[in-house]
Amino acid sequence: MTFASVYQDIKPKKINKKMYRSAMRSIWSKKVEEGSLLLVDDLQINEPVKSSQIKEILANLVWKED
Repeated sequence: MTFASVYQDIKPKKINKKMYRSAMRSIWSKKVEEGSLLLVDDLQINEPVKSSQIKEILANLVWKED
C-alpha cells in the first residue's frame, strides 16, 4: 500500500531576538578573528552610482593596519 505525498506548507521558523543577537555576535567575532572584517569610517557619495563603480571604489580602499 502506498500513500500519495501530502503538501506541507513550509514556513520559515521564527527566531527570537536573544538568539539572533547571539548568533550575530558570534559571526562578527569570528570575522574579527579571521581578519576579514573591514570597517569604513567615512564614505561620501553625492550622486547615484552603479554597483560596478561601488565595487571599484571598495577595491581601491587603502588598508590600514593598527
